[in-house]
Order: sequence, then structure tokens, then C-alpha cells
Amino acid sequence: LARVNKLAELEEVVSVPNVAKIDQIGERCFQEKLFEAARLLFININNNAKLALCYINLSQFREAVDAATKANSIATWKEVNLACLRAQEFRLANICGLHIIVHPDHLEELIGHYERAGRSAELMQ
Repeated sequence: LARVNKLAELEEVVSVPNVAKIDQIGERCFQEKLFEAARLLFININNNAKLALCYINLSQFREAVDAATKANSIATWKEVNLACLRAQEFRLANICGLHIIVHPDHLEELIGHYERAGRSAELMQ
């Protein structure tokens, strides 16, 4: 269903109780760049870290930040921050940055991302 872009049918299949290995199917869809299908699957199993990555690949950065909030993982925050910087979504990148700076071990890396993007001033906001 994912390969032929029958997303409504896919959503219906995963919404009923089943024993499918949704996490594995979601991973496979993600690897095959079927991000919309992977998004549906990761929503179903509450895998917010992977969901955030799907949203990044779909250029849905606000949704990626929302998923990162639910995942509450430093690795996810860093991925979403970098994607938002690259997309020049600085307000969203700053939201992510606020969750990263509370972990001093990651501060230097965060600063480096902003400097490489030529956006040091954005870091101070």
C-alpha cells in the first residue's frame, strides 16, 4: 500500500488492532523514502523520534518540532535543529536550541552548526 501511495488504505489497516510489525514496516518505508507512509506508521506506534525525521523529510518543520517535543530526546532535538537551520526556519531552530543548551556536552556542537550556517547572530536570540 505504501509503495503504490494508497495512504488512506494504509491508515485504515494500521488503525485496527493487528499484529503487524508496524515499527519494522515504518523503518522500511523510511529507508525507501516513503516518508508519508512512514509518518502514518510512526504516528500509530507513537515513535515520535522517527516521526520528527519524517516531518523533516516532508519539510514540515513545525510538526517536526512538535514530534521532537514528544520524543524529548537530545538526538532528535539536534536533528530537528540542524534541519530547521538548513531550511532557514530560525524561530523553530531556536526552539530546538533551547532544549539542547541545557546539555552542556552538546553546546559546542550547537554553536558550530550556527557558525557553519553563517547564523551566529541567530544563536544569541
